[in-house]
Amino acid sequence: MIVHFVERQSMKLLIGAVLVLVIGAIPTNRSGINTNDNAEPPKNVVKTEAVKTTPPATKPVRTADKPSNTQSATVYPVGCEHYRPMLQKYDWNVDTMLRIMQAESGCNPTNHNINDNHGSCLGSYGLLQIGCVHGYDPKYLEDPKNNIAVAYKVYKSSGYNAWTTY
Repeated sequence: MIVHFVERQSMKLLIGAVLVLVIGAIPTNRSGINTNDNAEPPKNVVKTEAVKTTPPATKPVRTADKPSNTQSATVYPVGCEHYRPMLQKYDWNVDTMLRIMQAESGCNPTNHNINDNHGSCLGSYGLLQIGCVHGYDPKYLEDPKNNIAVAYKVYKSSGYNAWTTY
């Protein structure tokens, strides 16, 4: 009951702020009401300022590894889900790899991080940001099937910790 009252009051304040913004965009007199210039301003007008808020960034949350045949509550961008069938061909946690893929490249197969310093070379490439130290041509790694196959080799030798985003 109290929550409902608070929500209604917050909504009233939000609507009031929106109305002030909308009314402020219309040529008005000093009272903020579009009437003739001889009108008295209302006594109960409260000026408010709109506050611009930015919604928090949504990011998949890492959970403990679980078998890939279980369903996940994480919702990935459409681009990431496109690669689920390719990831399912390998013996690893598909949801974990989707999370890594999202964090590493935003699920963009042509993403290049040319500033990623591996000591002997610079650059990481593709969906799972395979480092230049692995010796693959960047164009080869832009192909999602190749990138995922190489990522599986990296995973088998180093586990999930090969990716700093894990």
